[in-house]
Amino acid sequence: MVPQDDWFFRTDAGDGADAGDRAGSGDRVDDVTAVAGAPGEEAGPNGRAPRGRRKALVAAGATAAVALGLTAAGAVVVTGLGGPGVVLARAASPVAPEASDGGTAPDGADDAYLASLTAPTETPPPPPPPEPVDVPEPVVRVEPLAPGESYGEDADPWAVAYEVPDVGATWSAALPDGQVGLGDLGQYRFQPTVPGQSCNGGSSSPRSVAGRQWMWAEEDSNRLDQTTVGLVVTGWPEGGGPSAFADVVEDDGPCAWYDDVPSPADVAVPSADEAWAGVRRSPVGDGSVILLGAARTGDLVVGVQVQHPAAGDADALTGRLLEAAVLELLAADPGGAAG
Repeated sequence: MVPQDDWFFRTDAGDGADAGDRAGSGDRVDDVTAVAGAPGEEAGPNGRAPRGRRKALVAAGATAAVALGLTAAGAVVVTGLGGPGVVLARAASPVAPEASDGGTAPDGADDAYLASLTAPTETPPPPPPPEPVDVPEPVVRVEPLAPGESYGEDADPWAVAYEVPDVGATWSAALPDGQVGLGDLGQYRFQPTVPGQSCNGGSSSPRSVAGRQWMWAEEDSNRLDQTTVGLVVTGWPEGGGPSAFADVVEDDGPCAWYDDVPSPADVAVPSADEAWAGVRRSPVGDGSVILLGAARTGDLVVGVQVQHPAAGDADALTGRLLEAAVLELLAADPGGAAG
């Protein structure tokens, strides 16, 4: 293949008269000599055929000799009318050996390319674990309220009108034997009135202004058949205790039972202003008994729940727990809400 670099046009050598004519006319000796003009065509002012239609004044033998020499050197001879006319020649330039045999890549090039595709890449190290975020525990703020006032919708959820006191020895003695404490949710006013209720806040009844919840069980485990006890104390705006207690009995207010309303049961709570008890079956379908109760003293309401009560202790257990809680609240009288 002839490389496509440094091409130029070149004319055949003419006789002396033609050469002198061209020299005298100022034409470049490397002008392209066109195919001979048509017979009878008049010559131009300098005795030559018009440009582009000049008669070739080339000796056939000399042209053939030049053409053979250029062809051997790698030039291309263009054949026109009447024999070889225009010669396309190129300037000599070196050609790399590997380029002259079709562009074959050097030995080993394919292997190196494939190796670059399959070479293992270094796996970046995993990012460091995120720094632990310290979430501060909620800080309860005591914000006393005016008589009959309750918190607005935009109030701090951790604000309480007063703190509910810890339970003491009287409560501990009322618990079934072997109970251990599992948790104290602390001071938080958004509590159910009785454990086991669902609170959605959809009622127009006033919401509590103080609250606290605890839980006990036979052991600190997830065993479902053990006896567990829950206690909630809620405080209500001044004069709002009776309405909150009535919501429990009538299954009304911001907190209500999940499904079936507990069946009323007799209960004796001598120290309370009002008391109520109910019995229901476990919603998990095992047929076990759940005891529920509520008692009011002033604007404080106590709620208890006992799951899987011991057979010999079920009859009087609800009353005993409610009485113990009321006695402790009367002694502490938080915020004067006990009456």
